[in-house]
Amino acid sequence: MKHTVCVVLLCSSAAVFAEDAANYIGVDYKYRWMQGHQSNNYSMREVLPSTYNGGQVYYAHRFHSNVGFDIGYEQSQIETQTYGFPAGEQFLGVNQPAGNSLTFTNRLRAGQFDLVGYMNFFKNLELLGQLGFAVMRADMTGVGSINGVNYNFAPSKTYNLIGRIGFAMQYFLFDIGCNRFGVRASGTWEGTSNYRLDITDEAGRRREIAPFNHGWSYAVGLVAKF
Repeated sequence: MKHTVCVVLLCSSAAVFAEDAANYIGVDYKYRWMQGHQSNNYSMREVLPSTYNGGQVYYAHRFHSNVGFDIGYEQSQIETQTYGFPAGEQFLGVNQPAGNSLTFTNRLRAGQFDLVGYMNFFKNLELLGQLGFAVMRADMTGVGSINGVNYNFAPSKTYNLIGRIGFAMQYFLFDIGCNRFGVRASGTWEGTSNYRLDITDEAGRRREIAPFNHGWSYAVGLVAKF
């Protein structure tokens, strides 16, 4: 009888934990605010777009009660910024005369991985904390009119590892069978100031720069739990 009771209790405990395990898939609209970096020798703040609109998809798995992971992919639209220099402003170590101008375009792509902590509130609301990284690539182009001559800065297209810390809230609106459907909103800080690429200056030299400051991104979208 004792053995039977123990087996029943163990099975019941396993069932309780199994109920908390879940999978999630979702799709979001994503808005990113990420200014260009300022330095003594170059200022990317004026010449690079500071906002990016895009989308992301993700899959998440929740182990038992409160921990899990997610993986995702994001891609922004191509954003364009044109900037005309005032007289004497410095860029890539050279003072620019009035009339010089630059046009930069940029599209961001990134794969993401996060460790996730979950907290349930009532039946339909879940709060999430995220800690992880993204492998980001900036598909950037840069051309300019320098003293009447067209110039290509030829930014390199490289992949960099970027740290991420985020939070999210998801609220489930209705169920279909055992599956739940709802909405999710999230905010994420990303260490994009660590991103590096090479660019060609006016003397034809390749130099490494940090084009971005750290950034914030905000997303809202649909989520399914199954």
